[in-house]
Amino acid sequence: MISHDGALVEKYQQEIALLQEKLRVAALRQEECEARLMVQDQQNQRMLQEYQARLEDTESRLREAAG
Repeated sequence: MISHDGALVEKYQQEIALLQEKLRVAALRQEECEARLMVQDQQNQRMLQEYQARLEDTESRLREAAG
């Protein structure tokens, strides 16, 4: 009975170690995804600012041409 309990404990410890490793890998993937999303968001914001500046410049030139 004692050796059976020891085998179960070892089996559960192995399962716990495997699940901890899977959790660690999942956390790393999540961090990588969050970092990529942050970079994409920064790029989108930069592009939006550039388009906004171009739009304002174009509107300004149109007003000057019309005036």
